[in-house]
Amino acid sequence: STQSHGVAELVMKQGSPTDKVTICVTGPLSNIAYCVKKYGKQFTDNVEAVVIMGGAVDVHGNVYVGLEKEDQSTAEWNIYWDAPSAKTVLECPDLKNVVFALDATNSVPVTSEFVRRFGQQVEGSILSDFIGSSWAMCTHFMAVYGAAHSYYAWDALTAAWVVRQNIVDSLEKVPIRVVLSTDSAKEEGRTKRLTVEEAAEAKI
Repeated sequence: STQSHGVAELVMKQGSPTDKVTICVTGPLSNIAYCVKKYGKQFTDNVEAVVIMGGAVDVHGNVYVGLEKEDQSTAEWNIYWDAPSAKTVLECPDLKNVVFALDATNSVPVTSEFVRRFGQQVEGSILSDFIGSSWAMCTHFMAVYGAAHSYYAWDALTAAWVVRQNIVDSLEKVPIRVVLSTDSAKEEGRTKRLTVEEAAEAKI
């Protein structure tokens, strides 16, 4: 696709093995997978890291398609939307992937208390007013749809880490495998934590 070509061109023109590019992805991994498959190491050698909002490793997912109960969910939407592409990227040995899964983003709910803090900042701050007003529209999710449908700063946390990595205490190295529908239709898109033995066998 044109978008996929654009990602590849940007990385291969602006990046190099000595001046690599960091890619932040807050949606499905289709474009990155395309680049990995088409260009291989010509692409991956120029990438410092792919920072991804997606996945649910040790927590429930937020995809409820075909499930009788919400607590049966194991997949997160960005991964589920194009699970084969996610598998290509997350299991690529030539890419460093930094993943902000629901395990991390569940700690940053957008609550009314949080939103009010924007209004308490310097009077006349247009940016604070805009962000506070935008997120204020999201705080009713839990009241209307239940706790499982609360709104979180999914993409904001992921993007903020790219700019300021000290916002998190530490990162955990976790070998994962993306489950496809051919493995289990009900678990498609699940980002499954592998044991040490499974990771060694899969060379992840």
